[in-house]
Amino acid sequence: MNAPTHPTDEQIAELKSANGNAELLLMEGKEFSVVAKLPTRANWRRMRSELQDDQKSQVAQENLLRTCLVWPELARFDEWCERRPGIVESFSNHLVMSAGMEKDIEKKLL
Repeated sequence: MNAPTHPTDEQIAELKSANGNAELLLMEGKEFSVVAKLPTRANWRRMRSELQDDQKSQVAQENLLRTCLVWPELARFDEWCERRPGIVESFSNHLVMSAGMEKDIEKKLL
């Protein structure tokens, strides 16, 4: 039997309870869904540091996603990534944007 690729309402309630005051983000795709904690400032700094490192820059956002991932378990997520490697970029991009990174900031000279 295949493991579910989307959390049930009961699982979401359990994740919320288990993670206390952490802000959780449900990111739903057609085939897969993940639940992640919003990154902390320390998580963000680590990702930014990795982006500056030629050896780590290609996996910086993936590492952020893996650090913040709450559901599914990492082993299952890795199985999904082997089948559909593009989900890493899709979900990590949404996580980055949900952390407050905005493309359209208005500025005014005062």
